[in-house]
Amino acid sequence: MKPRSIHGFATLVAAACALLTGCSSIGLSLDELPSDPIAVTWWEPEPARRRAELLDQQKAQQEAEEQKAGVARVEAIGQLFGAPGDRADMSRFPGRLALVDPQTAQVTPVRSVPRGALPLSWSDDHQRLLFLSNHRGTIQIYEFSRESEEVRTITSGPNPHMYAAYGKDHQITYLEVVVRDGAQFERIWVTDTAGGSPRVVLEDQNAQTMRLSPDGKKLLYVRRLPTPLGREERVELVSLDLATGHEQRMGAGREPSFSPIGDWIVYSSPSRAGWRLRRMRPDGSARSPVVGGIRDEKMPAVSPDGRFVAYVGEAMGLERSLERLFVRRVDGSGDRILLDSGSVFAPVW
Repeated sequence: MKPRSIHGFATLVAAACALLTGCSSIGLSLDELPSDPIAVTWWEPEPARRRAELLDQQKAQQEAEEQKAGVARVEAIGQLFGAPGDRADMSRFPGRLALVDPQTAQVTPVRSVPRGALPLSWSDDHQRLLFLSNHRGTIQIYEFSRESEEVRTITSGPNPHMYAAYGKDHQITYLEVVVRDGAQFERIWVTDTAGGSPRVVLEDQNAQTMRLSPDGKKLLYVRRLPTPLGREERVELVSLDLATGHEQRMGAGREPSFSPIGDWIVYSSPSRAGWRLRRMRPDGSARSPVVGGIRDEKMPAVSPDGRFVAYVGEAMGLERSLERLFVRRVDGSGDRILLDSGSVFAPVW
């Protein structure tokens, strides 16, 4: 066999491996990764498979409802970033908040946090974790302490709070869903420091997830855009200067993650081939792909040292797709699967 043919065969094998099992590990070993744990919502293999079946059924039903009514369901706002929806069937397969050791791929469930919780943001010292839960009847934000394993309530009240993130000096931003005069809109709050009084920085009928820049000066949030009937929802990233109130539209994308020093933003961007990881500077310049493969790439989380990005990708099996945890260098090289069984959602690094 000629060398060129051998290379072609190896390429085909690598592509098939990535498609069927997500087992690519070219140029990236686990001992390169920082030891800081990755928080995820995690399902063991059998619940993961059954959940995937139910999700496929619900997606098909929701698409049919949206095309018939011409609008998205109101509760879909939470489902867009993993918040528990109002369909009772999903409660049969609640995930477990867990910590993944990047250097060993060991998964440790967090028993003091209720099932169904979704991780949102680590504090700078990686000792406190914001998470979302509806275990008390409404969707609210809580904080988990790694040292004491205690849980503290961050938000409460009749209105759901759908997202939160830490900023500089443990400041917190969170998103509240409000209904006024029959209209639903999102209200984003920011505290100046840990325990400081929150202030409203944005009211918008189309806001979704958000992040604070590491210096605490800018809020980067996701905004829904008007979508033609029957088309996939469109979203864009918007940067809000907290001092001046000036907004800058940053282009199509969702699920932004700042590098630790704020020099890069990694996000998931739509393409003809699906969702792909991209990065840009905070001013919107130097846009480039975080070179990937053939799978959808969602929910990026930049590592604390800024060198890697964890993300959720679909590993195609013989029966159906499952969401697995992958890791890649921020420069686009060295992609590999980190957890090759079960299913994950919403990684936070």
